[in-house]
Amino acid sequence: MERINLSLMSILKKLEDKSKTIGETIGVQTGFRALDKILNKMGNGNLVVIGSRPEMGKTSLALNVAYNVCLDTKRPVLYFATEMTSEALTLNILGIVAKVESKLIRKKNLNENDIKAIAKAVAKISELPLYLDDTCSIDIEHIVFQCRKIKEDEGVSLVILDYLQLIKGYDQLERGLQIDKIMVKLASLSIGRIRAIIP
Repeated sequence: MERINLSLMSILKKLEDKSKTIGETIGVQTGFRALDKILNKMGNGNLVVIGSRPEMGKTSLALNVAYNVCLDTKRPVLYFATEMTSEALTLNILGIVAKVESKLIRKKNLNENDIKAIAKAVAKISELPLYLDDTCSIDIEHIVFQCRKIKEDEGVSLVILDYLQLIKGYDQLERGLQIDKIMVKLASLSIGRIRAIIP
């Protein structure tokens, strides 16, 4: 708990930042104007849940946002994956940045322009503080520990959890209550000034 004057000081400091233009909302940009408009950008402490039917592109959207936020803020973005390996995620990010279909990269079915685009993308991506965690049977306590550790060392711009249904924790409870408890834990991370997206 903190006195309101501390929050007021933080808001005034942001308003005095001359790098922001008039009318610009304080927060990080996802790289998608329509989404930024809906979210009113993502301020510190936001917890955003993205839901849709399977195979609708939630992971692709989350990877795009991870890359865009990392590029924009130059601060760590943490991506926890429950279904894909770090290598598979990296391949998808490489395809996104190079604008080359990841299936073509997998099959090595590339032309000269593709190879040049991939080389440029590798140089761009390798400089970014983007962390991927593909721990099997990932547990909410592991997520919280990693977030706090990296936040303490380097600061954290955004955390993405892909996806909620496969995150473990509170095994003694039925699944619905487990998800509720996990969401409360994630909300506590957000209160600690960490933004989180759950596709």
